[in-house]
Amino acid sequence: MKTFVATIAAAVLATALAGTLAADEVRLRDGTVYRGKVLSADSQTVVIRVYEDLSEQRIPTALVQRAQRGPDLFEQYERKLAAAGDKANSWYELAGWCRRGGLIEYARQAYEKTIELDPEHRGARSALGYVKVKDEWVIKEPSQTPEARYFKTQVIALDLWATYPGDATRDQLAAFGNRVREASKYSWRMSQEQLYVRSVVVEDKCSPGQGHLMIAEGTWNSYRIRQGVYGEAGSTGVHIAGQMLAYTFFHESMHWLMGIPDEYDPQGMPACPPCVMSANPSADALCDPASHVGQGASCWERLVANAPKVGDGRYRRKDGELWQVKYPNPNAGKFELPETEVKIRDK
Repeated sequence: MKTFVATIAAAVLATALAGTLAADEVRLRDGTVYRGKVLSADSQTVVIRVYEDLSEQRIPTALVQRAQRGPDLFEQYERKLAAAGDKANSWYELAGWCRRGGLIEYARQAYEKTIELDPEHRGARSALGYVKVKDEWVIKEPSQTPEARYFKTQVIALDLWATYPGDATRDQLAAFGNRVREASKYSWRMSQEQLYVRSVVVEDKCSPGQGHLMIAEGTWNSYRIRQGVYGEAGSTGVHIAGQMLAYTFFHESMHWLMGIPDEYDPQGMPACPPCVMSANPSADALCDPASHVGQGASCWERLVANAPKVGDGRYRRKDGELWQVKYPNPNAGKFELPETEVKIRDK
């Protein structure tokens, strides 16, 4: 098994969090970013209500790199909503503002309101997937769009099963599902928008060894599976903690799925400091041929070579998915990250 050992400073910068109860962004040391409204912050825990799914995340303060003050998007939305009136273009502008701010459901509602006021509004129709065929608006066939082709042939879309051996509460399972959502966002960024979690089923009372993400018993309040160890990848999945870090998920997934080795030296120190596959907690990328330090191929070279080879031995992908990963990715920035679907099975 591969072992991921990372170093995170235990010191808490309490002064950096003072007065941030209206903070808009909390960034963790592993690169995960929560955007929303901070409800409370002390030397132990930061609690933030996330804009995207309205969940409340409880984050150990030691994992926080910084928390910065920002406007409350919910309050801004209410003001803009009141000002929209009955003008189609005002609702269309509101939809665009919501989309840029990550308020996806509000954006959808505003696009629909735009069409209600102006059935021929091309911008709103296009945003909701409509095309005009013989003077009639119809939903575009998904398989024919550039986005559909991209996600089918190039993107690694994971459908995962997360398991816990004991009895867990529904809230614990749901909180882990939200951790997977954050890991998906981090993986999307690290892979130049070519890897994400499409769906995850989170289930308790499972047999040991079942699943892709195997949550270690008794770790709901920990980000380590044991002292000094954040995760372990095997041939069929990853052993992980209940407070799984996005960094850990991506690092161990590269072991499990792609067979990419650690970039450690024999003493467990970073052998390739710029790379997330090293033991350097401040690394924020996979190494490429230009940045790679040490022997053998860079991690990006390994990812491009190994992605098409992943088969049923490690993971069963859907028929027709090819996973032709590219570096650099010519499609980066063209398509939005899909929301991870989370299903809870509380037995």
